[in-house]
Amino acid sequence: MLFNIFVKMPTNLHTWIMKVTFITVIIAIQFCMTAIAQSHYATYLNDFEPFQHKATEIPHCDMQVSENMLIVCNNYSTDLIITDTIATGINKFKFYARIANLHNAENKSYKYTDIETQKTKKTSDTAFGIVWGYTDRKNFCAAMVKCLSRTPYNDFDTNRSMTINVIKVQNGETSIVKTVEMNDGIDLHTGYNVLNVEYDGNKTSIAIGNKVLRYIAEIDSTSYPANAQYGIIAGPASKLAIERIVLKKQPIMKYQLSTNWTLQTLKQYFDKSEDAYEGFWTFFDKDLDESKLKTGGRYTVALVRNGNGYDIIYVSGALVNRHEWTCGMLKGHISATQFIDNYNLTWYDAMMRPFSNDVYATIENYTLLSLHFTAQGSRIRFAKSL
Repeated sequence: MLFNIFVKMPTNLHTWIMKVTFITVIIAIQFCMTAIAQSHYATYLNDFEPFQHKATEIPHCDMQVSENMLIVCNNYSTDLIITDTIATGINKFKFYARIANLHNAENKSYKYTDIETQKTKKTSDTAFGIVWGYTDRKNFCAAMVKCLSRTPYNDFDTNRSMTINVIKVQNGETSIVKTVEMNDGIDLHTGYNVLNVEYDGNKTSIAIGNKVLRYIAEIDSTSYPANAQYGIIAGPASKLAIERIVLKKQPIMKYQLSTNWTLQTLKQYFDKSEDAYEGFWTFFDKDLDESKLKTGGRYTVALVRNGNGYDIIYVSGALVNRHEWTCGMLKGHISATQFIDNYNLTWYDAMMRPFSNDVYATIENYTLLSLHFTAQGSRIRFAKSL
């Protein structure tokens, strides 16, 4: 579940937090390999950038910031899609937008212009939604919502309801993945709803709600393109009031740690290497405080020169999370210090979380590699394979 985004805070505290958090937060791991997590907020506090700037480049887009909201009007017959300049990349991500459709009053119709004929038309079924996995108008995913009033055939069938269509557009062909109808837990008129999409690296989940998120659909999806973007979509005659747009993303570590090395290419490389430290190293022994640190397996790794240090490449031996570890992935990195055979260390544990604080490595007599985890009072040693 996404964090509780609906708790009300004192105005001054809310303003202070938003002033801080609309700035991108990046926590970088050692040697700048990638960011652990990033958050991007678009609100009135930063003029809804870069959405508002991007919209100025889109024909027929009427957009302005008014009363702490981003107002988007689509007065034409084609769907209006506005994406961020930021890509979700090959990451896990959570994207949500808090949106009200002001052109959603019951029993009322709204005008729009047909782009082809330039004639004025009317509709009472205005729609809007969020998009993700967007590379162009022919390739994206979306969750579109539309409110309808049922024909009062009897006293039990007069409720207003919302239809949510989860769609996938691929090479210009649109398919409906799932359709859900709701009449509670959402605002069915001109109030706010939150549309949320989450991708965990394997599947995509869609949720909606005006006070509490309700998950309504799940899509199997292995990955999205690295340049895929996210954004909002406004149907013909819709008028949207957007309070905030938020993206949170986190690297999928099994992809971030992948390299081009294989067991075969490692063997071929080592056959020609004259570096005494390069080669295969196998688990030798351990001295662990198991209340603080446990090993994820009896690893065999390879040391490969990289700059002023060595990449530690995983070869085999994983027991914990072993289905995620494949030969050739990065298991760590050691970089030289001013002390001979002493190295700064970054080590990825069984769950692919980095250790880079209070850890170091030593190499003795070209044959014994020791990884020291001082905060945990532990040590793991590897012996050079001959």
